[in-house]
Amino acid sequence: MNRISQSEFEVMFSDLGQSLTIVEDGGSLEDAVYQLCVRLSDAIKSNLTEQNAYYSSSQLLQSIAVTPPDSARGIVNVTIEGADYAFFMDSGVDGMKVRHNSEYSFKYKFASKKMVAPISKWITRRGIKLHTTTKTSKASSRTGKLRDVSKARTSLAWAIATAVKRDGIEPTHFISDALQETTLINFSQALANWLGEKIEVRLASNVMN
Repeated sequence: MNRISQSEFEVMFSDLGQSLTIVEDGGSLEDAVYQLCVRLSDAIKSNLTEQNAYYSSSQLLQSIAVTPPDSARGIVNVTIEGADYAFFMDSGVDGMKVRHNSEYSFKYKFASKKMVAPISKWITRRGIKLHTTTKTSKASSRTGKLRDVSKARTSLAWAIATAVKRDGIEPTHFISDALQETTLINFSQALANWLGEKIEVRLASNVMN
């Protein structure tokens, strides 16, 4: 899979190094942390779209955003938000038969209506062609055709959900590849040099259940 190369990554974060140009001219610690998160989110988005052109217009890509900084008692918090299934796409999910060495796994063999519903909506958004075989006079009416299309969409959604349960979700690493430890270490050191005191930058993830 294509990813941002090391040289491209270094260019993207080059001014977060020892010179710390992003906090010059009256900049603040909050500005610095916010700019770091903006660039991390850009790297995450770039990795995602490199996976497949489809992601360039996906709800997952559109869900990735950076919140304004919130600071209290010397701690600056900035959140990179995303759809609650983003970490599953990043780490992958072990299926009932196929394993991806993921920390996540499906617990039950059979798909549920809750799983099938969003897949059905995805089929509609993608404009996937559905095949109907009914030839009765009822199917020739508008109502009958709509019923047949809905039935075909639901059938396909169940088939996809069943396959996903069986084979799992292959990891993309679009998040983990963007969060390189060396970037955080260099950034922490640059902030420490600027402020004249020790700075610790931590990344925390939260998977919504």
